[in-house]
Amino acid sequence: MRYGFTDDEWRMIERLVREILVERVRPEVRPIPYSELTEVAVARLRDRPALAEKTREILRPDSYALANMLGEISTESCNGAPDRGMLSVVVVHKDGDMRPGKGFFECAVTLGRLRSNASDEEKEALWIRELDLVSRSYA
Repeated sequence: MRYGFTDDEWRMIERLVREILVERVRPEVRPIPYSELTEVAVARLRDRPALAEKTREILRPDSYALANMLGEISTESCNGAPDRGMLSVVVVHKDGDMRPGKGFFECAVTLGRLRSNASDEEKEALWIRELDLVSRSYA
């Protein structure tokens, strides 16, 4: 079990979220707010209402579950290659800075793409670089 999902449910929803993110990159990068990402995933699960409701409850925009899933997707999408982007770069705050959340930057540190004490300017540069890499990787 992961955050209340069975292993099979987690893998299925992770694939679904990955598909949604790839769609947001093709043919051009269009960021998606965390809340909209969850809404789209739930809508696509309409043929499985119990799983859709569970997803709505567990993958809230501010949840550890969603942050963990996005981290796994980013880790897999770049696969350690410096020329492959972190796919979750397109998931952003709906209000305020309209940028990825702190979990994105923490994942970048874990992947060796950002210093742990990076400045705001370095985070901004990383965000722009990752958007470009993702755009080229999934075009």
